[in-house]
Formats: sequence, structure tokens, C-alpha cells
Amino acid sequence: MSGLLPYFVNLRAKVKSGLKDVVFWISAKSDARALREMENALEDADIKRSAFFKDAVITGLPVYNDLPQEGELDFTWCERYVFSDDTGTWLPVVPAQPESADSDNVSIGEEHTDENATDNTDSGDTAGTSDKVVGSEMATGTVPSWAVNVNGEPMADVEKLMLHPVATLSERHRILSQFILEDKFSRQITPEQLAEVNRLEMDISNNYIQDMLQACHNVPAIQKLDTPDLWKFTDAVKRIFPQDKQSALYLMTDFAQAFANTEYIDRGLLVNEWCAGRYVSRIEKPTAAGASEVPATQKKPVAKAVEVEYPCRSEKATHRTINIEIASALIPEADPCNLRPVLNQA
Repeated sequence: MSGLLPYFVNLRAKVKSGLKDVVFWISAKSDARALREMENALEDADIKRSAFFKDAVITGLPVYNDLPQEGELDFTWCERYVFSDDTGTWLPVVPAQPESADSDNVSIGEEHTDENATDNTDSGDTAGTSDKVVGSEMATGTVPSWAVNVNGEPMADVEKLMLHPVATLSERHRILSQFILEDKFSRQITPEQLAEVNRLEMDISNNYIQDMLQACHNVPAIQKLDTPDLWKFTDAVKRIFPQDKQSALYLMTDFAQAFANTEYIDRGLLVNEWCAGRYVSRIEKPTAAGASEVPATQKKPVAKAVEVEYPCRSEKATHRTINIEIASALIPEADPCNLRPVLNQA
């Protein structure tokens, strides 16, 4: 299924619970969905999380061949691996090296021969003997297979240089992974950068970071941005909302929504408007004055009909008015007010 990311959840058991730490991983659309699936797995196992475990912590997916089954609780993982808060990765548990019989004999011989030997000398001899034991184990191949890679290099040293792909991180980690970058985006981050991401996410006293993460969570479209666009969004947030000033959560949410709704080519204009203090929700493209967006079809001019006004009667027609009209039409020199001379001539 597309859009699914792996989420690896670590549950640390409480001291009085008597249980071991447990891990759980599953592919889901969001970290909230992954946590719900973990709660369902605990419920199926008749385990109440709040009574036996601390808050769940989502970590990066380990790169080992003995991962637990997806969707199942694993109580033995933490016996083989330990989560490093410094690097933000899972490291193999280094087994305790037993002292060899030769080192015991040497120590006993030194105690009998030199009772006044100092503690510093004894510790130095013991360290030297331990180094020989570790070296002999490496030479004889008794080191566990999970502690080294195919080239024989210790996994602890390899993971210090291992890059973590941003696409496999959780929603909050993806946002923070681009937020800590300054010049350009990156599709991979170093263990030191991942440790910084974990530190920022867990720092609940940093209101700026928590508000930004909440604003991104309120706008699902931000979570669907690809890595380059996500970096542009976080860079714009740092420009619009300085970290040394208090910013309102609703403004961050409004900007996130406006950024997601704006076309790619207009996002630069949107950021400039917000930097200038004009909190617009969209960019409107200007049009020429008097011009229509839809071009009008050309038409030939049509001649208008000329209306001629004809005289009309101002009152009801009578015999007198009809006589006056007839006389005016037949005899142009007749006076409408004095028709008697015309009638006498007739």
C-alpha cells in the first residue's frame, strides 16, 4: 500500500511492574495510527499499558536482520539491543567479557610477590589482560555475528557513520529533520542530526517547536509534501516566525494552510506577503483594467433603426379639430385659429 511508513515503538517498563521493556513496529500512515495499533496489541495480550509501562517513544527503524515480527510485541529485543539517546539509534548490547584464568593467576602471583604494589599497577595489568582477551576473541571469531558486519567491522562504529533516510522517519521527525537544516534540503541525515531531532521533539518546554509541530499536524496536506517542499516550508516558518519571539499557534496554522493551498510558483510571493505582515490566505493574480478574462468574440457593427416621431393629438378628436386638420393639410396659408376666411372663399 502506498503512503505507509514503518514506525518502531519502544515501551519502557516501570520498575515495580516486573515486566521487561517491549518493542513493537508496524507500517502505518501516521504515528498516531501506529500507537493505536500498539494499544490494540497490548489489549490482545491482556496488558494495561498505563499500569506497567511508561509513555511510548517512537524511534528510527533499526537496520538489523533479527527484527521482530511486524505487528507483534517483542519482549526479548531489549536484551540484545539498547537505545542510545545520544545517537538516536539502537546499538547492540556488548556482552560482559569474563576474566581469563591466566589473568587470575597473574593477579594472584603478583599479590604474593609484591604486597606493596599500588592499585594503579593492578588496574593497568588487568586492563592489558582484558585487551588480550578481547583481541583473542576477535581473532578466533567468537564475537557474536550481530556485533560485526560482513567486513568484520564493529556495528557500533559503522552506525556512527550511517545515514538515515528521511522518508522512513515519522511525521514529526521528517519536519524537524528539515527544520534543523539551513542551506538546503537533504534526503538523509547523520546520527548527530537524528539525535538533535529526537532532542527537539522531546523538549516539551520549547513552545516554538511544539506549536510548529501542532500546526503541521492540523494541516494534513503539509505532511504529504515531498522533502524539498517540506524544507521550503520550514525555512519559511523560520523567516516569518522568529524563534526569539512568541508566535501564536493559530497564525502558524493559517500559514501552513495557505502554503498548502497555494500553487508552487506562487509560494514565494505568499512568503514575502507574510514576512511583510500581510497575512493573506491566497495569492490573487492581477488582470488588466477593463479587460475580461474570457476574450470576447469580434462582431460586425449593426446599424440602428432611426425612429421618426409623428405628430399626435393632444386631446380627443371632435368635428372642429378634424376641420382644422383638414384645412391645414389642404390650404397651407390657413390660420388654424381663424378658419372663417377660408370657409367663406369656399
